[in-house]
Amino acid sequence: MDIRLDWLGCATFRLTLGDTVVFLDAYMDRVPSAPPVGLKAAEVTKADFVLVGHAHFDHIAGAEVIAKNTGAKVIGLTNRVAASVMAQRTEKPACTSRRAR
Repeated sequence: MDIRLDWLGCATFRLTLGDTVVFLDAYMDRVPSAPPVGLKAAEVTKADFVLVGHAHFDHIAGAEVIAKNTGAKVIGLTNRVAASVMAQRTEKPACTSRRAR
């Protein structure tokens, strides 16, 4: 199985495990003063999951776009993360949220 990890700025990574694509955070559409990362959330064509570390903008921004365009499931650490993503979407997403124990 091919494994690839691409750094997309800040805490955002794209992990590819064979045919499965997982985004670790989703902040690619950065503020104008920050250098571009070479990929915008709207340009993502393949994602199975988006794992969001927490609800700060520099981790969650773009998760709703990736999920909408690819059907990816958004997974967060708290209900607040899932609620933040769902509030920005027009259709009901497949969203999982559990507090770690």
